Amino acid sequence: MVGYVKYLEDIPMFDIALPYLRALSEEKGLEVKETSPLKFVEPSSITHLEGVLEDKLLLNLTEVLCNPHMVSHFSKAGTGEATETFTVYGGKILGQMHFVFIQTYESKKMMLLFDTVEEIATYIVSRYGAMNTRPVDGMKNFTTDINHFIFILNIIDSIKRRYLSSLLNGEQVAVDYISMETYQSELDFNLKNSDVRWLLPSALRLIPKIHQFKMLLDPRQFSFAMPHDLVTFYQGDDQTELMFFLSDTIKKMGLTFTHHWKYAIGFDIKHLENQSQPLKRFYLAPTNEANHFFEIDEPLEAGTCRYEALNFDALLSKIEDIFILAMQ
Repeated sequence: MVGYVKYLEDIPMFDIALPYLRALSEEKGLEVKETSPLKFVEPSSITHLEGVLEDKLLLNLTEVLCNPHMVSHFSKAGTGEATETFTVYGGKILGQMHFVFIQTYESKKMMLLFDTVEEIATYIVSRYGAMNTRPVDGMKNFTTDINHFIFILNIIDSIKRRYLSSLLNGEQVAVDYISMETYQSELDFNLKNSDVRWLLPSALRLIPKIHQFKMLLDPRQFSFAMPHDLVTFYQGDDQTELMFFLSDTIKKMGLTFTHHWKYAIGFDIKHLENQSQPLKRFYLAPTNEANHFFEIDEPLEAGTCRYEALNFDALLSKIEDIFILAMQ
């Protein structure tokens, strides 16, 4: 599926500061749009860059940054992983899509220029996604809202903490349910600690502007109807016994994230040509067997959250589709 993509060493890479690109744009008479990352950059002299004015690839890169059609900001963090951020700008030159990948490394900006959506998607997924090419079994896709998204991540964190605690204590504990007390204790910890080694703090820290949503954190405050009966809410007759019974699917997810999850990526997509389009947000948590992918849409009141468990090829197609839609 990815045979048409260039080798990485064939992807044009530039180590050049933004002031030089702003100077190049002025030299070539390129209009710098309000949405351009070069808009408020002071130009620097480019006279010492031999051949820079005739470099067609560098000129293409500059044109994309002068008039981007879309922008996507990515943040990655996790257990034992260096925190990374990078940005992708998409633009069109003579009707053809081009993409610029920008990442700051040791105070220098590394820029890569891709001339197809397949190439930029393959680069990102190969670098940050799970490489599993087999079909993903046992994980059902579902659609819910932001409240249940928070709930699911906190339930998985609760399973993980309970499993690890029993392991340290030398106990055999069957994680068949989570009490409301345990859930609330985990939620309090996650909200007080921005520890990206746990799913919920990872999502709250990495997903751009997620705090704009009006989230209900107490599951007793929102209509509790879990898709596919992932979790079943039980309340005793005396109203004091509150617990969540776990399906085999959610237990499997909990153990998968306990053993095989190391980092997550949050990113957004913003249309720059059509700014009436709402900001789209995404959360990707790869494990050894699947790319756990959440897509979060407005309205901000509760939002819509779509979950899919994707293999490498499916995630690649997903990222391609997201970028193509943003370029329209």
